[in-house]
Amino acid sequence: MEESEKQNLREMFYNTLDDLLKEKKRHPKFNKKLESLNVNVNLTLENIGDYEIIFKNGDYEILENERAEDAKLEITSTFENFFKYSSREINDIVALLTGKLKVKGKRHLFLLLKVGSLLKALPEKEVKNLTS
Repeated sequence: MEESEKQNLREMFYNTLDDLLKEKKRHPKFNKKLESLNVNVNLTLENIGDYEIIFKNGDYEILENERAEDAKLEITSTFENFFKYSSREINDIVALLTGKLKVKGKRHLFLLLKVGSLLKALPEKEVKNLTS
C-alpha cells in the first residue's frame, strides 16, 4: 500500500471516529456513558497505524501515532474489520471469537462493551433520540 493511500485511510478513520463520538455526545444515553468513562484506549489498525483515544470527563481526544503506556484497553484490528465492527456489521462477540478484533486489558470484555458502544454507529432505533 502506498503512503498516500495509507494517509487517506488514516484521515478517513480519524474523521469517522470523530463523527461517531460527536454523535454520541448529542445522544442523552450515550453521552451519559461518555461522561462516566475515564480511560485511555490504544487502538492499532494493522495496516495504517496506532491511535490513542483518551476518554475523560465526558470528552475525548484522538491522538494519531500515539500509544498510552497506562492504557486499560488495547484493541488491534485491520482497518476493514474495525469498520465492520463500528458499522455494526459484526458484533463484539463475533469480532472477538473470529479474531477480527484482538483485545488486551484487565476486565477487557466489560470495558470493550462500554467503549465499543461509543465506537460504533448508533443503533437505528436510537437515532431519533439525538439532540441538536
